Amino acid sequence: MITAKQIAKKFNGKIIGDENASISRINSIKDAQAGDLAYVSESKYYYLVKNTKASIVIIPEEEKLMASTATMIQVKSPVYVFTMILRQWVKENKKVKTGISKKTSIAKTAKIGNNVYIQDNVVIEDSVVIANNVQIMANTFIGKNSTIGENCLIYPNVTVRENVQVGKSVILHSNVTIGSDGFGFLFAKGEHIKVPQIGGVIIGSNVEIGANSTIDRATVGSTVIGDGTKIDNLVQIAHNVEIGKHCIICAQVGIAGSTIIGNYVTLAGQVGINGHISLGDHVVVAAKSGVTKPIKSEQIVSGFPATKQKEANHLHVLTRKLPEIYKTIKYLKIELKKLKTDS
Repeated sequence: MITAKQIAKKFNGKIIGDENASISRINSIKDAQAGDLAYVSESKYYYLVKNTKASIVIIPEEEKLMASTATMIQVKSPVYVFTMILRQWVKENKKVKTGISKKTSIAKTAKIGNNVYIQDNVVIEDSVVIANNVQIMANTFIGKNSTIGENCLIYPNVTVRENVQVGKSVILHSNVTIGSDGFGFLFAKGEHIKVPQIGGVIIGSNVEIGANSTIDRATVGSTVIGDGTKIDNLVQIAHNVEIGKHCIICAQVGIAGSTIIGNYVTLAGQVGINGHISLGDHVVVAAKSGVTKPIKSEQIVSGFPATKQKEANHLHVLTRKLPEIYKTIKYLKIELKKLKTDS
């Protein structure tokens, strides 16, 4: 049980209502029942506070008092407070399992740490190192000479091929593939000749990789994903790409080979990045943009080819005016022709 008084004290909040109100569950403001904690942070959801059945609601500190039977706690950032409480609640209620299923294939040369949980049909090849407190779900494959760091969570049907290093506290969602061959072919003598991909992949710590995403191994050297980077579902990262720390890469992004991406970069959904270019730190690329040239640090870009957002927005406005401009030019051509005829 968590009380309003405890929450307010921890997050420097102001209580409106009963400081002894308590919660044992967490829910959305719309679906919450008695004993639940909920939050609102956007004005379009404020109307839900009036009729919520939640016991405690986290609200922005700058907002006026909202009429509600719930106890409310005003804080600077409701999203942050709610997230921190949610993380603690999950940690306290998570049942950690240990043990190795008999329906696994683990090479004799593999090293398995303490408090490891491995489900059915997992294959672990020669010289693999599995550190302490790792959880590996069913039907996962770990290739030879690969390393899985402490506290990693690997969901079902993941493939980690040979010579892959995965750092600490990494989450790999279902159907992730790490270390597939880079798309390397040499066109010679009328055919595409496969270039052997003999490099590896290095995944930093606290990285999360979404379902069905793929990270190719390097031709030589390593494809690198920096610490703290979060990758959404259905992302393709090609061979020899280097991604910095704490980047956000949204769904359906494709990054071509040998691209270097700095720290704290955000790539919105369906962004395409050309190969052999670089993006500086703190770059933001808007959704559905195509990046064809290097981008310096601290830039926000959009469009195809991606340009500074202000310029891209200006071009978009002009594009929408093209039918009107066309009609004007057509009219002026007719009038010019009349003037020539009259003269």
